Amino acid sequence: MLKSFLELLIHLAVVLPLALWLMKDRSRKNYLRLGLFSVLYLINQLALSLPYYVPAFDFIGANWNWDGKILGILTGVISVLLFKNYFSENYFLTLKQERSNVKVTVITAAALTVFSIVLTYFMGRSDWDNETLFFELTMPSTEEELMFRGVLLALLLSTLKPQIRFLGNPSVLITAVLFGFVHAFRLNTDYSLSFEPLFFLMTGLGGYIWGWITWKSRSILLAWLSHNFCNFFGTLVTMI
Repeated sequence: MLKSFLELLIHLAVVLPLALWLMKDRSRKNYLRLGLFSVLYLINQLALSLPYYVPAFDFIGANWNWDGKILGILTGVISVLLFKNYFSENYFLTLKQERSNVKVTVITAAALTVFSIVLTYFMGRSDWDNETLFFELTMPSTEEELMFRGVLLALLLSTLKPQIRFLGNPSVLITAVLFGFVHAFRLNTDYSLSFEPLFFLMTGLGGYIWGWITWKSRSILLAWLSHNFCNFFGTLVTMI
């Protein structure tokens, strides 16, 4: 558990200085938002790994981390229920779409989905596994979109400047970097660093596009659908 905690602190140590620099104003509420952003990120990610460290939380006992994802979804739901007032102006847990951006967000979501599925097809093959398919159809996109785009992005959008030269929207960028770190950065058992640059770029790019879609559509719906289809159909084509 200590290793996982230190891993997450490194993630935050990379992005928090940028977030502090790009705050739209130095109000007490914005500092509280950044504090919440950090704490909720830590709690959510530690909840995901809890079944690996505490056998009592490994109640399903399957090949995939169903237990951790369920705990992650619960932390996301609780975060929204308790702290929605800190990002109420960026509440994305709605089916309603921003009309002026529907066309561009739908096209972007569809293009990313097709690109991801085609890329996955050429990356390798895997054996047929019903549990894997059902897991990819239900868990990762739900937990990750709820927390990364529904809570963390919403908090940053309420805290940071809306646009900066050369980087675009900093809130979208920072959550994408964290999303990439979650998938590509690890501390090994001997506390040495393990980093996969290609996987970081792939997942970070996906996180950036899903964040941008959420920001523009004012809803996590399209990002969730795209993420879900990427995971499920991307896995499916490797099994066929």
